[in-house]
Amino acid sequence: MFLSYLIETHLLYNSNFMSKFLLGSLMALMMVSFVPVPAKAQTTDLSSLLTLLQSLMKQVAELQKQLDTTRSELKEVLKSGLKEGVENDDVKKIQELLATDPTIYPRGVVSGYYGSLTKEAILRFQERHDLPLTGEVDEETKELLQEYFKERENGKFPIGLLRAPGIHKKMMDRLHNDRCKNKNNNGNFISRCVDDGSNHGNNTDLSTTTVKTAIEKADKTIDELSMAINASSTSSSTTAAKKALDEAKKILTQAKTAMTSGNLRQAYELALKAKKVASEALYHLDRKVKNHTTDDDDDDDDDDEDEDEDEDEDED
Repeated sequence: MFLSYLIETHLLYNSNFMSKFLLGSLMALMMVSFVPVPAKAQTTDLSSLLTLLQSLMKQVAELQKQLDTTRSELKEVLKSGLKEGVENDDVKKIQELLATDPTIYPRGVVSGYYGSLTKEAILRFQERHDLPLTGEVDEETKELLQEYFKERENGKFPIGLLRAPGIHKKMMDRLHNDRCKNKNNNGNFISRCVDDGSNHGNNTDLSTTTVKTAIEKADKTIDELSMAINASSTSSSTTAAKKALDEAKKILTQAKTAMTSGNLRQAYELALKAKKVASEALYHLDRKVKNHTTDDDDDDDDDDEDEDEDEDEDED
């Protein structure tokens, strides 16, 4: 009965480490059982061995628990600076993920080159996950992508992963939990840990430096939007952008006021919101300008065709 218990335990912990550990224990016990000893001493030895085994099994269970925790926390780290024009294996992995949802990456080209198609797909990914629309794998986007990478099995993403029911919530919840565990985060995401009432949920996990950085990033994006508006030659394309610019400036002013008042949490959230408003307006303005330029080119082509027809008529 005792040996049966060991065998069943061995089958339960079937990893290489656990197998060697338990098999070693089993062989040691079998060797001891063949040593001729008095009946009383044998009973005492078996009792001691059982106690020892139970202690070892407890340690094994704790090691297994630590191993499972470590595995769950492992994540694939992407390189920084992934944007249009870059070509490497990280881009290829991202393309494989994006291709699991045709509404995000219709062409689904997996080449390893970060071209215009990949940029558009990243923008759709960012829009779906309520991230700033940069078209680049910035820190916030990279961190969320890495959460999705944990879903890979044998180096491949499950078919339709990005379309799977509840996958968005699952990823955001997991990212949230990681943020709550990591008290020394760099401020890329707001840590929405459950507040137990002891800290009033105002400044948990936030430093003055983190908030200042968020405000500076928002300020920079607002400046970029302002310059893009001034550089645009058509007023029809800038109407919405100007409204967004005014809104972003107003929100950023509120963020700075909140920071001065010591409310780091509110200041941080407002700074992120201001940056998001400005980046989205910048993205849409850029698209409108490009579309307008394309339309002008088409008109020029039409004019050239008309001139060619006139020349043909003159020749006739």
